[in-house]
Amino acid sequence: MTNITIYKNSNNQISKFVIDGHAGYAREGSDIVCAAISFLTTNTINSIEALTDSDFHSKKNVKQKGARVECNFDKGMDDKADVLLQAFELGCKDLAKQYNKYVKLNFEEV
Repeated sequence: MTNITIYKNSNNQISKFVIDGHAGYAREGSDIVCAAISFLTTNTINSIEALTDSDFHSKKNVKQKGARVECNFDKGMDDKADVLLQAFELGCKDLAKQYNKYVKLNFEEV
């Protein structure tokens, strides 16, 4: 199962997200759930980097038995990044709803 944890501040803005684990929907190379999560996460990070002035850092650690991606916005973000992260959240909600046996979405307040 893939656990997605979205951390929100008191203004309801995403300040961090963590993706942990493999979905286990299908064998490696055929797992459409892992592919969807990977695409959504990578596209969000790349879009924020290319299209905004937000200061953030991300770490990616992919191993055969598990994967982990962390993205932190310690110093805040601009409005464009906020919209992109809201879109990321919507995508995560859809995946967790459609594939609830393979994706768990958690929210934490920071």
